[in-house]
Parts: sequence; structure tokens; C-alpha cells
Amino acid sequence: MGDVRGKGLLLGVGLVKDKVSKTPLESAAMASVTQYCMGKQVIIGLNTNTIPGFTNVLILCPPLVVTRKEADHLAETLYDAIFALPGS
Repeated sequence: MGDVRGKGLLLGVGLVKDKVSKTPLESAAMASVTQYCMGKQVIIGLNTNTIPGFTNVLILCPPLVVTRKEADHLAETLYDAIFALPGS
């Protein structure tokens, strides 16, 4: 992870190859993370901004009525998706 930012329950999670250089993760790897999450019933958005360097942000926006169990499932699924990537 590069950085996590947000306001309330709207969160952006930037994924990078290297924390020091902050080189963005490739589109294929980003798609792999979102597909993994969807397979676990977790819908995560992906920033498709055309500005170079800003296409590596996952968008999380759970409902205001999210339960602790659902939030834990989201966090665990995202963790598993990221560490399922080659080289993680």
C-alpha cells in the first residue's frame, strides 16, 4: 500500500510496487485485486482517472449502516486480495 486517505467511510487506498519510489501498481494487478474482492462479495471501485500516476487507487465506500462483521470482512478480503498478488 502506498497511502490510505479518506473522509468518514469514503476511503481511497493507493497501491504501489515500491513504497519508497511510490511507483503505481499496474492496471492488470489492480484489476486482479478488484476481481478477487468481487469473488468474495466485496465491491470495490477502481479509479480510472486518465492522469498518469492516479490509476492505482481503490475506492471503498461502505454504507453508513455497515456492521462490524461486514467491515471486518471487507478489510480481510482486501488484505487477502493484495497478498494474493505475485511478489507480495
